Amino acid sequence: MTALVELTLILIPYIVTEQTVLNNKSQLKLAFKKALSKTLIIIIITLILTIITGIGFLLLIIPGIYLSTLFSFLWQSICLRNCKLNAFTYSKNLVKGRWWKVFYHFFLISFFGIILSFFIFMISGIISFALPQILTWNYWVSFIFIILPLTYFLLALTVNYFITVITIYFLNLDYRKNGLPLRV
Repeated sequence: MTALVELTLILIPYIVTEQTVLNNKSQLKLAFKKALSKTLIIIIITLILTIITGIGFLLLIIPGIYLSTLFSFLWQSICLRNCKLNAFTYSKNLVKGRWWKVFYHFFLISFFGIILSFFIFMISGIISFALPQILTWNYWVSFIFIILPLTYFLLALTVNYFITVITIYFLNLDYRKNGLPLRV
């Protein structure tokens, strides 16, 4: 149940980002309902993708990288374009003819994300060492009530930032290829 709620919360920024780009008033309640309705198909698609890319990575890594890049917009295709099993085709069509460019952008985004996460954990480690000594608190009290929440908050901001960046990249490719979506 917790995983379902967490997955739903991960999908909400996709929906809110597009609504913001289209200058629509985004309502969190509606975004939550829409995201919740997509979680089952996301789970199924992710399992299929894991099998496909897993086989690709077993075949000397390069096919796995190729397939991962080809299907890098599955979640956006499901959340924002109501694709179900067609999400594979939708993502593939967006990446088609731009594979190297998409790979390069995802590489940069991932690299930046790893560096940022490293700094967050490094700062968290420094704080976890210094804070109890500065405040003369018990280590576990400061860790549980200050350091851990701060670390999770910073990581949540980082994840949402990267979800937003990738969604804007998806929207850019999609709008260029398919035009703006019809307003409902």
